[in-house]
Amino acid sequence: MMRRNPLLLSLAALAMLGCSESTEPTGVVPRQLYYFVYSGGQYNHYTLYGVALDGSQPYPVIEDTLPGGEYVDPEFAPWISRDGTEIMVRVYTWSDGYSFATVDRFGTVLSVVPYPDSVPIYPRPGLSPDGKRLAWIADRYLHIANLDGSPLQKIKFDTLTGASEDIVWS
Repeated sequence: MMRRNPLLLSLAALAMLGCSESTEPTGVVPRQLYYFVYSGGQYNHYTLYGVALDGSQPYPVIEDTLPGGEYVDPEFAPWISRDGTEIMVRVYTWSDGYSFATVDRFGTVLSVVPYPDSVPIYPRPGLSPDGKRLAWIADRYLHIANLDGSPLQKIKFDTLTGASEDIVWS
């Protein structure tokens, strides 16, 4: 009988210390794929969807436009932060032209940055892994521009004569 009392006391002490499962949300974001789907209707109505790689159902991140009226540009691949908490897309408004909008994984706008004047729409530039620079190939040069509008960097490569216009950073 004496052996059970210390066991019961130990279990009671552990329960008081909070050794139960937590129901609080975790900071881990599951790996996701993101893709654009034409939503129909008027010109340039696309929805950005996200889907976890665990087989769950896709969910819309941005439906057609952002709250400011910017249309999502499906011709430009979205940039996703490493932890999946931020998504940057190129957007367009008839009044202001192109810009970059950063949203959270539920579509809430976190920031909007104007499209740098020195960066062309075509050839299509690629965003750097940190989401702060753009690169593109034109006239045998690799061009690199910062989203903050600082000066452009040009690097000449003779081997870029037949290169694809698409840039992917690592």
